[in-house]
Amino acid sequence: MALAAYERGVHMGNTRNTVRLIGTPYGYGRRGHMFGSGPLVLLDDEQVPARLREQGITPDTVWVDAAEPEESSLQLPPGNEMTWYLNQVYALRERVAEARDEGFVPVLSSGNCNTSLGVIGGINDEGIGMLWLDAHSDASTPETSPSGFFDGMPVSIINGRSWKALREGIPGFHTIPTERIVSVGMHDLVPGRLEPVGALVDRAAANTAGSWRAALGAALNDLRQFTSRVYLHIDTDVLDTEVARVQPWPVSGGMTDVEVRETIEMVFDEFEVMAVNFTAFVAGLDDRAPGVLSSLVSYAAERALQQQQQASAR
Repeated sequence: MALAAYERGVHMGNTRNTVRLIGTPYGYGRRGHMFGSGPLVLLDDEQVPARLREQGITPDTVWVDAAEPEESSLQLPPGNEMTWYLNQVYALRERVAEARDEGFVPVLSSGNCNTSLGVIGGINDEGIGMLWLDAHSDASTPETSPSGFFDGMPVSIINGRSWKALREGIPGFHTIPTERIVSVGMHDLVPGRLEPVGALVDRAAANTAGSWRAALGAALNDLRQFTSRVYLHIDTDVLDTEVARVQPWPVSGGMTDVEVRETIEMVFDEFEVMAVNFTAFVAGLDDRAPGVLSSLVSYAAERALQQQQQASAR
């Protein structure tokens, strides 16, 4: 197909065999720093894009480039870390909105988990639910966090519990009520603090239900009572360290890559997935990690393409 015809097909909503990959390579506001290194590895042409091409799928990779704010519209001083965070959230929001407008189910590789704010803004759907896979609840607030660690707060922001002015300034952002949130994994919780939001699918729930699939299936069945559309967030530290070490502070007891893949499968089977976001991978800690994560991202992209094709056929 000629390039011009291909571009017309993509940008008029005919996604054919193309998937939109979005990379946000920033950690703590800085490009390529810590968690920002992960997207640069996973979306490198020889990783996820190469796997997709082997399956006959064309990857369309878009990078968020917003490290240095060029204006003071965010009302924070230049160089302030929150300015960098918000500038990237706003830029990511635009990339997600564009992808959705063009008929894509965007699959993202991002640095910090607060990129979820931009993804939800780009989805711009007040009726969505959320699956949050993580080792941690990420539900701190400025009042409950001794360190004030902003990346430990995205779920509380999404749930409408904190940072009211900030979240209301993100175009298209809608809070998600507790009954539309399922927290999955959560193997590194501090007792008595940072409780997960919404329904909980953890190792104890899986043991009680008889399997991870059974526990997740029950939670998804309950979620279906409130929504048919979801945002799927996968903090890669939900993986057990025996599978791959993805960050500098490993804690055992996480999910296997098979369980994460099953989760992606079940969510796509049961819901319209608006976007999938893989976050918080620090490259260079474990030689196994790029292969394990590329396989999961590629699988999510394959399922995203199937959903796109089904939608275009209707």
